[in-house]
Parts: sequence; C-alpha cells; structure tokens
Amino acid sequence: MKTKVTYKNLILEIGNYEALTPQVAFSMSRTPSVGQIALAFLQASFAFSGWNFLNYVTEEVVEPRRNLPRAIYISIPLVTFVYTLTNIAYFSSMSPEELLSSNAVAVTFGEKLLGVFSVIMPISVALSTFGGINGYLFTSSRCQRGPPAQSAGYDPL
Repeated sequence: MKTKVTYKNLILEIGNYEALTPQVAFSMSRTPSVGQIALAFLQASFAFSGWNFLNYVTEEVVEPRRNLPRAIYISIPLVTFVYTLTNIAYFSSMSPEELLSSNAVAVTFGEKLLGVFSVIMPISVALSTFGGINGYLFTSSRCQRGPPAQSAGYDPL
C-alpha cells in the first residue's frame, strides 16, 4: 500500500496542475445521462466492497468487537484517499478526451508517463485482481448454508 501512495505522490509532482483548477476540472463538454452517473456509482462501489468480507471471517479475527470496526474505519478512508490521488494523477496528466477515448485508462496513463516501463500498469492490475480473488475465496469458503439445511441435520462441512 505504501508503494501505491508513494507512486501516486510521484505522479502528482510531475503532473499538469492547470487541469485541476475548478474551471477546467468541472467543465463538461457534454452533460452526463442518469445512466452514466448510475454506472459511475456502481463502479465506484466495488472499491469499497471489501469491508463486507470481514463479516464472514469474524470467527477468525482476534478480538472482533474491537478489530472489525477498526478495520472498517481505517480501510474506507484509506481507499478513498488512494482513489482520490489516483484520479488527481489521471486528470493532471491526461486531457478529458484522452480519458474518454482510452479503453484502459491506467495503461494509457502508464504509456504517457512511464514510457518503456508502462508494462508495470497491466501487471499491477493483474496482481490487484489476484488479491481481490484471494479475499473472495477466503471469505466465500466460510459462508454457511441457510437454516433449512442446518435444521435438517445436514452439515456440508
């Protein structure tokens, strides 16, 4: 995590700050539709879905009454901070046209700023995906069957 934050700070130091002024940052060449706004909220919600996984592994957490809220209170602001820095880095180094025309914004961002080392971006996305799958598998294996299966005396574990 520290590497990500340090990397984002590096990008902010070499970015284009004029793109972050309110006149430029909030100017829209076209008005977004309700569907586009809803899609943006849906995509952003995936960044915060990890806190729900903690509920399934509370039996394995040491002192869950203390550590579960602590994990939520620390992780949500941290994820918000990192995502905000990421978006600032994107908007300060790429024009809105480049962002909209890109199929993979992180790869376009990497090609523009990192040159030959832009291969780091898809590798980082793949590693992040494996981390997400790891969390999903860790928690989904702890989900239990509903009450009807348990009340009938059937315990799948």
